[in-house]
Amino acid sequence: MLKKLTFLLPLILFVCLFVLFGLVNSSFAAFSISATPYEGTTELNFRANPGISAEAKELKIIVTTDVAKQYEVRQEFIAPVTNGRGDEISWNNFSLYGLLGSNASGTFNVASASPVGTLPSINLLYTSNSSGPADEFI
Repeated sequence: MLKKLTFLLPLILFVCLFVLFGLVNSSFAAFSISATPYEGTTELNFRANPGISAEAKELKIIVTTDVAKQYEVRQEFIAPVTNGRGDEISWNNFSLYGLLGSNASGTFNVASASPVGTLPSINLLYTSNSSGPADEFI
């Protein structure tokens, strides 16, 4: 009888832990966000181009979620932008806008070009609809 117990106890413990961790793993909600240059490269480079006063670089924002609750996409400036020589570039030299129609649902909060330097340090860019579906926008 004791031999049966010493064999069954670890087996029962293993099955219980397998079921427990299997249920815990599948109960987490998933939420991820990525930002990649729309033109397909892996980084944003603004090179000096004589005769060109402005250059547009667009980012594609992709939100993947199964949370099923409304969410917001915000931006926060955490460090100054510098050029190749290490000189700081004013945020006033950048504009921010959302490309209307590039998303499936939700609301852009910056639909027209706004100088970044005039915006607060944390900006509300996008708000999903109330069911919080996955979305992407430029």
